[in-house]
Amino acid sequence: METNRVVRELADWAWARVLERDPATAARTGQQVETLPRGGAGQLEADVGDAQWALEKLGTLDTADLSADDQLTAGFLADHFRQEVAEASRFWFRFPVTPYNASMLSTYRSDIFGTAALDTASDADRYLSLLDDYAAVVDQLLVTLQGQSHRGIALPAWSIDAVTNTIRAHADASGDLAPGQERLGRLAYGPAGRLTDRVRQLIEGPISGAYERLLAYLAAETGSEGVGIGQFPGGAECYADLLYGHTGLAVTPDHVHELGLSEVDRLTDRIHSALGITDEVAYRQRLQSDPRLYATDPADLERRFQAHIDRLGDRLSGWFREIPAAPFRLRRLDVALEAGSTFGYYEPPGVDECGYYHYNGSDLAHRPLLQSASMIYHEGMPGHHLQIGRQLESTALHPIRREASELRTFALSGYFEGWAEYAAGLGVEMGLYEDPFDLYGRLCSERFHAARMVVDTGLAVRGWTLARAGDFLRTNGFLSATEIRTELVRYAVDDPGQAVAYHLGHRFLADLRGTRDPRDFHETVLSGGPLPLSLLASLTNAD
Repeated sequence: METNRVVRELADWAWARVLERDPATAARTGQQVETLPRGGAGQLEADVGDAQWALEKLGTLDTADLSADDQLTAGFLADHFRQEVAEASRFWFRFPVTPYNASMLSTYRSDIFGTAALDTASDADRYLSLLDDYAAVVDQLLVTLQGQSHRGIALPAWSIDAVTNTIRAHADASGDLAPGQERLGRLAYGPAGRLTDRVRQLIEGPISGAYERLLAYLAAETGSEGVGIGQFPGGAECYADLLYGHTGLAVTPDHVHELGLSEVDRLTDRIHSALGITDEVAYRQRLQSDPRLYATDPADLERRFQAHIDRLGDRLSGWFREIPAAPFRLRRLDVALEAGSTFGYYEPPGVDECGYYHYNGSDLAHRPLLQSASMIYHEGMPGHHLQIGRQLESTALHPIRREASELRTFALSGYFEGWAEYAAGLGVEMGLYEDPFDLYGRLCSERFHAARMVVDTGLAVRGWTLARAGDFLRTNGFLSATEIRTELVRYAVDDPGQAVAYHLGHRFLADLRGTRDPRDFHETVLSGGPLPLSLLASLTNAD
């Protein structure tokens, strides 16, 4: 059966919109980036209108006449557009200056300005125009904060220092926007000199000015007295909607909270029985003096991560039919941003066709590595890199279902992060945690992700204090005081609901697999690309 014309046209249209609004994805897929989107409420209104039109178009289809793949694409698109429409009620509860939400500033520096061609006069003009756009993007962050304040929504007072440090780090990194002399080699001497002078003027003028205005606003901000978004009118309702927005599952905050508590208890019992631990507090105290718990420097940290990667050997072939061709490598996180991040992040294969885990190499004396094996299997193989690598190398999936983009993650964190946690847990079956140190780390990591379900909902809608949330993470995770502080910012104000997707998605996938053959199940889950979990269930049950 041929691809349905309406489904194909809507998929093409949706992908074209992604390329227009996500310059990092456009650059990664070989497109010429001409502008940086400002964002803001005006853009949101236009996006919502477009999505409503697309939903009406999808509503004219008789799904019974569609092929199985078209039904899946139509379902994917319908969910995606519904999520875009829902952003109209979420927008003002998203603080654009928090570590995760402001990360596009770093992405633009590295993926747009750091890779832009500078071979011709037109390239130079485009580069300068993009710098103007960058200043406008920073200015829009301030406009959005002011709009939130007008609606009675303000950053919680306790989070302002962390947010300010994040924005100041981006401001301090503005010098990275200036191309080095080695990149100007194809320009004539005169144009190269003029470009250098104009770039300096833009960095020291409009861009510096935008950051100064934003930092001045944050310095004068007294903030709200509460903890999470539930303190604001409509915040609790928004949070309940965000749970679906992140997981693709119809769950309530109360269900998530109670499930998290139950899972924490279950995993605690498993830790004690699997490792023969009768006094976990004393066990942890003994670990504190174990040199394996801390890296001596970033190079040592990278060697430890690499040792876990090397341990995979040829095990993957027994569990997966296909492995991505793209290599998985390690790279340190941008040093200027390390203070605002607990761990790091995975970067999908790009221009050099390698996937990277950007690890946090700071404050190593206070960053325990007990969970390093679990983390690297989550980020690399068989976690994010195996799944996203397979996804990007697929020739069967339409780009809207194949290409990674910040603009198509609605309802997909449950799949992405659920898969990565499921894959890290699969390492137990694969024999990757034979060392009791690594096994304890893995089980602690799984319990930590269950604890996130409790703390995220607790801070958002159940009136938990920061102290109570911190104590719960300290007891049920294995984090330093610094890591706990950054985690609390993440749950309460940075990306409420997102952290729930890890363990919820993991358990959903594990239950979905049941007694199925692992290789067959993994192929079904991976070959269809990322899907909201409710759609994934329909796919696997029909398999």
